[in-house]
Amino acid sequence: MLRRLTAVVAGGEGFLLLEVLIALLFLALLLGPLLNGVLVTTRRADALKQSAITVGSDGAGDAALASWGWGYGLTRAIWRPGPELILQSSDSGGQTGCRVGLWIGGWFAQEYDTGETRSLNLGAAIWCGRSGQEVVLRSRMPGSAWGPPWRTEVPPADGVVVVAAPAPSSADGGSACWALHEPSATSATPALSWRDVKGSILDMPAPFVAGLPPAGVRQSSLDTLEQTWTQEEDRELDVYY
Repeated sequence: MLRRLTAVVAGGEGFLLLEVLIALLFLALLLGPLLNGVLVTTRRADALKQSAITVGSDGAGDAALASWGWGYGLTRAIWRPGPELILQSSDSGGQTGCRVGLWIGGWFAQEYDTGETRSLNLGAAIWCGRSGQEVVLRSRMPGSAWGPPWRTEVPPADGVVVVAAPAPSSADGGSACWALHEPSATSATPALSWRDVKGSILDMPAPFVAGLPPAGVRQSSLDTLEQTWTQEEDRELDVYY
């Protein structure tokens, strides 16, 4: 038996058999990790699909849909002579009040408690020497994240914000744009200080998107609500009502 095996190995057929075995061994070494990677990827894809199905079914609930709100925000900000800024925040969900944060010229200035009335009056002492600076106001419940920003400009003592004259803006549909986010229940059409808006907002996509306004103090309004800001070149902005 040993002599026969020796004769086969010593012959040409023996060498051919060894070459085939070595080739199969190398093929196994190459295909093993590849097949393992395919199996791992397949398992992960199945897990991801199952996770997507679970998330989709959970998202159908009212509680999950309610969590996608903008958060607590301001519903009104009106300047009076002084100047004095009168603020009203949105319903705090049955809680006693909320906090209002104030940013002036891009810097955080102060945080205020609205109390049970959810309203706030910011007197002339706060705005002394700050006429023409941009103001951002945001509200939140204690311990929660800030809601959407409300933008305005500090007016002179008469309480009237001076808005730049209308001027041509960048073409709509470009890569840079300005966006207005309106409440889903409104039927009002926004008014822009630098251009006309035609048609009903109900026929417009949400959010309402326009080309960038020209530089200067610009204003948008929705019903009786107004927001103003200092538009700079290439400044893309989202305005929330």
